Amino acid sequence: MFKPAETISELSTFANVAPGDVLLTGTPSGCALRLPPAPVRRIVQLLPERQFWSLFLKAQRRRPHYLRPGDAVSARIFSANGTLDLGEQTTVVLAPG
Repeated sequence: MFKPAETISELSTFANVAPGDVLLTGTPSGCALRLPPAPVRRIVQLLPERQFWSLFLKAQRRRPHYLRPGDAVSARIFSANGTLDLGEQTTVVLAPG
């Protein structure tokens, strides 16, 4: 739905993005995570990263249809022609704390 440059620009307003980072994009905005309004995003950029993520996770817990402890997320990276296959990684969601 959005071009890569637009997606990376928006992501970089609330997260550090560096060359070589793997960015996994998913559903369109509003389907899972919600971004705060632009003024709030600018303010939270001033917070220490640990505090930012703590507040972010607290806000997301109020959403009823998000990942819960025990859920598993799997991702696989491979080329369409089969010459590259980095395998699959499964991550189990843990309870905060």
